[in-house]
Amino acid sequence: MCIDELLIGARSSNLLKKAGINTVDDLINIDLIRKSNLKAHEKNISNFFSRPDQYQEVIDGISLVPPRSRWKFDGNKFHCLNERIVSSNFTNQKSELLQITKRLSSVFKNKKIAIELSGGLDTSLVIGIIKHLGFDPFLVGMRSSRYELRTESFIQDRYAVSFKNVCLLNANDSLPFTNLKTTPLHQYPSSSSLYYMHALRIAKECEKQGTNIILSGMGFDALLCEGVNKIENNTMPNNWYTWMLDDNWFKENIYNKFNISYSSGAASQLIIKSIWALRKTQNEDLKKWWARNEFMEYLPTELVNYSYKADNSGGFLDGFINSKNDIADIFKVAYDITNFEEFSVNELNDLYANVHLVDENKDKLILGRVSFANWIFGLVRENII
Repeated sequence: MCIDELLIGARSSNLLKKAGINTVDDLINIDLIRKSNLKAHEKNISNFFSRPDQYQEVIDGISLVPPRSRWKFDGNKFHCLNERIVSSNFTNQKSELLQITKRLSSVFKNKKIAIELSGGLDTSLVIGIIKHLGFDPFLVGMRSSRYELRTESFIQDRYAVSFKNVCLLNANDSLPFTNLKTTPLHQYPSSSSLYYMHALRIAKECEKQGTNIILSGMGFDALLCEGVNKIENNTMPNNWYTWMLDDNWFKENIYNKFNISYSSGAASQLIIKSIWALRKTQNEDLKKWWARNEFMEYLPTELVNYSYKADNSGGFLDGFINSKNDIADIFKVAYDITNFEEFSVNELNDLYANVHLVDENKDKLILGRVSFANWIFGLVRENII
């Protein structure tokens, strides 16, 4: 991440560059790590986005600013300057959304497109509309043999029959926490780092195909589930921004290194505003029935007639258990550097105790501590600290 994507206290990026500081690596040292705030990172895990008005500083004076977002810092708080008002020019016509999508997709001409094939509704929407526009994308995803993911696997198999170019990789080879010791060096702790093998394997398959662009269904939950009928004055919900639909960690640390553009299929203000115009009278819709019915001609019938959401905790726990030795080594390095009790052997054993009991708070604790230790391990491995 370049310094333009960060705010360091109240100092400008130009001043930092004049001082010879171009990346966060130029700032990091062992004293800063020892003074870093693990509790802040654990709380940040609850927010999918690293937006500065919600971000709690892990290193004093450093706040994360997402790319393509605009902020004002008044010396105390950050205020988002991105526009939330939707012009009345946007109508509640699906044809308008399709026309917008067609216009935006013109940049795909003469490029090879890939779409993540998860077997869920969101990526299926992207696949269906892109196919409707005349493209023949490369479909790539992880296929799991787990019973709770049987519906997703069935949908993936349907696409494998109907599309010419489909690659389904074994999900067991890239479970969360896999190969943590080789995680790409990254400049701030992020739970996304624990899932890097998933993105890396997809990126490698896309590279084999000469893919330039990969689209995902990331961020669709906000657009398709959230109730919008009570928001007045043509104002979008506070989290309907393009920079909230992507995982910038994957972009920066995986896909950019393969010269692949990675983006949510809905990461355009025009698309977002058009969806808002279509849904502006809609209540909360957790099962996405509106989307299933509105776009039925672009979806497999199974996703139109049935709503089903799998529990991914099984793969999460398997990955955590399978990677226990690596995690123990990473915790030891983090403990030696920080002397934080949270990285002690006893604390690690507590994380593994009764790990199969469903506990959202414990899962977040695991994500927070392991990703923090993983960040420190990478800094030590690359001799940054």
